[in-house]
Amino acid sequence: MPAVVAADNFMAMALFPKSTVFDRKYVICFEPGALVWGKELYDYYEQRSKQIKNIDNYTYA
Repeated sequence: MPAVVAADNFMAMALFPKSTVFDRKYVICFEPGALVWGKELYDYYEQRSKQIKNIDNYTYA
């Protein structure tokens, strides 16, 4: 699963590479601008997310 972490002192991101094998390599940055961008990115996806209450009835849409 891809990951975005926006903490108080760093921002980290892990995405799927082109080979479709998730290798757990992260991009990490400590710059203030990256922290702001990471928080904005996290907030963007959090606002658009939906809670899955029953995984058996979940369909990808």
